Amino acid sequence: MVKIENEMGEIRKYLADLELLTYQHGKINAHTFCIDEIDHKIVDYLLHYKGATTPELAEYIKTNRWMVAEQA
Repeated sequence: MVKIENEMGEIRKYLADLELLTYQHGKINAHTFCIDEIDHKIVDYLLHYKGATTPELAEYIKTNRWMVAEQA
């Protein structure tokens, strides 16, 4: 349980970083930081919905939540 809480804390940090990077819309492309197609899907979802839980992201990219947590 502690590991999950730590990973959620990291995800929240990354979401905050992403919000900071996209604050000046149009000046920074968040997709620049993507490594693969899963990253692009996660960024698309986060930009559209302004945030997400790990299960929401997993459902959207059609994978399990552990894969989403590893991407972070």
